Amino acid sequence: MDGMNEKNKSSGFFGGLNRSRGSTQELAIRITVFFLSFLFAGCHIAFGARPVAIAFLAVLPSHVWVALGGAVIGSLTLGEAGIVYALICAVVVFLRVVVSGGGRGQEGGKRSFSERLLLRVCASIIGGFVIAVYEALLSGLNKTTLLFGLCMILIPPLIVFVLSGLFDSGVTVDSLLVGGSGVFSTHRKNEGEKMRLLFFRISAGALLLLISLSLDRLEFLGISCAYIFASFATLLVAKRFGALYGAVCGFICAVGLSPIYAVSFALLGIASAFLFKLGLGYALAGGGAALSLWGAYAGGLVGFLTAFPEYILGAALAFPVLKKISAERTRGESEGVERSAQDMVGMVALAYQNKYVGGLDSLEEALVRLSAVISDFYRGSSTVRKEEIYDIIDEEAEGAMCDLMALCNEGAEREELIKNRDELCSLLMKKKRISPEELSLSEIAYPARESLARRINMRVGALEERRYKRRQSVSLADGFTVISKMINEARCIDESEKTMDASLSEQLSAAFCSAGFSDGVIRAFGERKKHIIAAGEDADGSKITSDALRADIERIANIRLGSAEYFRRGSSVLMECTAQRKYVIEYATATLAGGADEISGDTAVCFESGDDRFFAVISDGMGSGEVAMETSSFVTEFLRGALAFGYSKDTVLYLLNSIVRSRAEECSATVDLFEMDLITAEAQFVKCGAVSSYVKRDSSIFRIRSRTAPIGLMKTVDAERIKVEIKSGDYIIMSSDGVSQTQEEAAWLVELLAKPAPQSLKEYAENIINTAKRQAPPKDDMTVVIAKINEIL
Repeated sequence: MDGMNEKNKSSGFFGGLNRSRGSTQELAIRITVFFLSFLFAGCHIAFGARPVAIAFLAVLPSHVWVALGGAVIGSLTLGEAGIVYALICAVVVFLRVVVSGGGRGQEGGKRSFSERLLLRVCASIIGGFVIAVYEALLSGLNKTTLLFGLCMILIPPLIVFVLSGLFDSGVTVDSLLVGGSGVFSTHRKNEGEKMRLLFFRISAGALLLLISLSLDRLEFLGISCAYIFASFATLLVAKRFGALYGAVCGFICAVGLSPIYAVSFALLGIASAFLFKLGLGYALAGGGAALSLWGAYAGGLVGFLTAFPEYILGAALAFPVLKKISAERTRGESEGVERSAQDMVGMVALAYQNKYVGGLDSLEEALVRLSAVISDFYRGSSTVRKEEIYDIIDEEAEGAMCDLMALCNEGAEREELIKNRDELCSLLMKKKRISPEELSLSEIAYPARESLARRINMRVGALEERRYKRRQSVSLADGFTVISKMINEARCIDESEKTMDASLSEQLSAAFCSAGFSDGVIRAFGERKKHIIAAGEDADGSKITSDALRADIERIANIRLGSAEYFRRGSSVLMECTAQRKYVIEYATATLAGGADEISGDTAVCFESGDDRFFAVISDGMGSGEVAMETSSFVTEFLRGALAFGYSKDTVLYLLNSIVRSRAEECSATVDLFEMDLITAEAQFVKCGAVSSYVKRDSSIFRIRSRTAPIGLMKTVDAERIKVEIKSGDYIIMSSDGVSQTQEEAAWLVELLAKPAPQSLKEYAENIINTAKRQAPPKDDMTVVIAKINEIL
């Protein structure tokens, strides 16, 4: 059983309480553990050996310290020998503390002692061996001490192994008391789960036997506590799980006391289970009649009086519990309710899976938006600029002037050849060609008007053609590869969100059962944005709408639920809800152009995607002025268009790098990207040539740095991804290289960020810009983005 997963361990028999019910049930569990340990300390097996308490302390997954108290007090009632037993019990717990790393429990139902089964077995063997050696040294080595030692060494590990099926199965007290009959169902379970259920049944039977043996020595006025317990347990099991389990429970509880009367309790289980269909009173009366008739048959009046008074007391104790369990629901009714809940959940789950195509739906919109952004970028790169036309006109005019001066009087005064250069630029940018008549030339150059116009047109046309060919040289293969990746990612996103989370569904089932849905069904779908569908019987709807159930689902799934939708079919009700964002982000930006330029080459954007993610991006176009601004603006707009639909940053950056490299001008840009999942709080920075960013938490500052190349410089993308842990109240500070190039230059920035943040984020960002400006005159563009993380309460 060592291979049992940690989840099953952590939801052990006494560890599966519904915390939302308050401390009453927790107190009841602690009292039960204490009382069992007290009883087991005095349980005699054979040859004077009392190994049960040692085994119980070795196998318990939680409440070990409570059990130690009960075992010590129970051992001390045994006289002088009990002192030794108490010390050995303490030794066993000490060994478990050492092995499990201190035995310190954690919140959320996690067990305090999580060592493997083999180590627990070893602890019980060591405890039994120590007391066996002590007895041999005290009384000498003889037949009695040898048999005593064998019992103390061999029986504890056997009990530990058998009871491990109870405590490590994942079945809890809550599921046994208020869960449906499906607790022991093997429907839709694999072979491993079926074996665990079988082992759980064996373990539960062993525990019942040990309890009845421990109670055998307790009698009050001739009334046997063991028979009272046997009556109570048999009625309870018969009511919850039917005649077969009731008969087995009754037989096991009494077989250690008397094999003859074990048959009486088996008949009690069978009779009461069948009569529960008629009512609680019929079951109690009929079960008592079956038990007393067999007792009278086996032992006459003495046989009748041996167990019947105890049955009356056991039935009286069981009455309020039986009345509460499942509202007198039979096994068949319970299975019918469970099937109805499964049908409702199955139909809604199928509808959800069929309609969810979020990734594919957004793909078309993403491609349309990106197409427009890319077209604008290429259009700007293919258009001949005014500065370039000026250069062509000036060069051709200079050449024409030189030729004319050589033909004419070399000493003539040089004068401007072309008098309407600005008008020509405008015409060439619109029409791409000019006629000789549109050239306004000096008198000396007038005869060369046609040849000059022809040369200007040829050069402008050649430049336009080169731009067009370069634009068309973008690899179609790269484009098809990226589109195929985006389609595949969209499909994977949809599949991941439609798939049932089996592990989470199993965890939620225990909480759903504890909320009163003994035969209900709850399922969780989605890898990231969890979708919860649950159904069960709820006559007035108070259980399915309870705040306690909602809080349990949010705690177990670590999500914040949105508004739920409810559907009713007869007495069954269905709930459907989806995880919502847990965080909201405030942000502000500030920018200052560097040098004498009026246009900043930096661009900053903050936006949220359709799937509840937040992005902050700063791009610094290499150089300054209009070209740098165009490049950085394209980078930010492209990222906004692509990331808004949830596609992977690898694909997006690959396509972005290819486009920037294919532009006519030699251009590049840095990318400083911060991403935070507003549902799961996962966050990361992606940096391509960007300077350091900072996370401010109170007065602590965390620096995020990388050494990478900007987008567009290299054939492959040089990007570094840095995951960060973000908490509510944190500030994210990002900047361009005009604010801080190195850590040494930014010492003032770290000092500034360590101070309390202003109330206004805009004021905070402008304060950083102004301080950077005071440190040195701005030679480069400056941009700052500040985001504050706030948890939604």
